Amino acid sequence: MKYKVTELTTSSMKVEYDDGKWSTIPLAKTDTENTLRSRAAEYYNVPATPYDKVSDVPLALNFEGDTSDDLTTPITFNYKEARAISYPAIGDQMDAGYKVRLGDSSEQTAIDVKIKAVKDKYPKNDKTYTFSDL
Repeated sequence: MKYKVTELTTSSMKVEYDDGKWSTIPLAKTDTENTLRSRAAEYYNVPATPYDKVSDVPLALNFEGDTSDDLTTPITFNYKEARAISYPAIGDQMDAGYKVRLGDSSEQTAIDVKIKAVKDKYPKNDKTYTFSDL
């Protein structure tokens, strides 16, 4: 995706992408050109699905936090997120599918076993999981 730096300050840059998305990216004095170019690509890939309404955002306006408290709060995942993290890599799945079309199903069979194990470990329910569960 092509992008253009449209605003630049000593602490941030605004990057606008060809598809109309934009990001404000923080800067540090130690950043190199490659770091900033990489960050422009990384920020573009941030999921950009907005909330339906402001009241749906998990933090309220004027929320005050403490970074030392926030860092100790475990991150939790629902079953969909736990599965997505745990499934075999998409590239491996695609490669296995390709080999099946050539007549070798051994890798696909192994991938299917791994997928079933993930589905069994994280069934569809309301339970949440932490990094240590994964």
